[in-house]
Amino acid sequence: MTFRTQLRRVATTAVSLCLLSLIAPTPARATPALVACVGDIEVNFSPGLSYTTQTVAVSGVETASTCTSLTHPNLHSFTAPFAGNTERSCLSLLAEGNGDETLYWDNSTTSHWDWTSHPTQTGSALVVVTTGLITSGTLTGATVTQELVVTASTLDACTQPGGLTQLQGPSTWQFTRL
Repeated sequence: MTFRTQLRRVATTAVSLCLLSLIAPTPARATPALVACVGDIEVNFSPGLSYTTQTVAVSGVETASTCTSLTHPNLHSFTAPFAGNTERSCLSLLAEGNGDETLYWDNSTTSHWDWTSHPTQTGSALVVVTTGLITSGTLTGATVTQELVVTASTLDACTQPGGLTQLQGPSTWQFTRL
């Protein structure tokens, strides 16, 4: 075999490998979480919710008691108190909503996010998946996904005198980048 023939084979093989790498599928990669947190939420309604829509004062706090991160090791936990008035009933707990909130991190920084909630009834639980974007502060630009689970037994209070005055449940948070 001549040097010229060997050179052609090497060139042909190199071109083939390059083309193959362009058309071969690459496995999808999950976006790793910048920060992952677990905690809980408490929401208070006054007056208590019933099946009739009324103006209610809503207050509470979201608490992420344990956060882990390889990229932001100084973020261990946060709290996010909230309060306001809204038109609400037990039936509207399954309606989507939106708003904004400030997270107060344990290292004295904050993150402000705009969110949209997507509640669903799953078996005997109300599952609320809330998604949004950190618009300012720590983790600006990160996408947030929060999941909250409330048991159906809590929702039974809608039929009781005084109505549903409080929701509590475990919550998880994932902060990722697009």
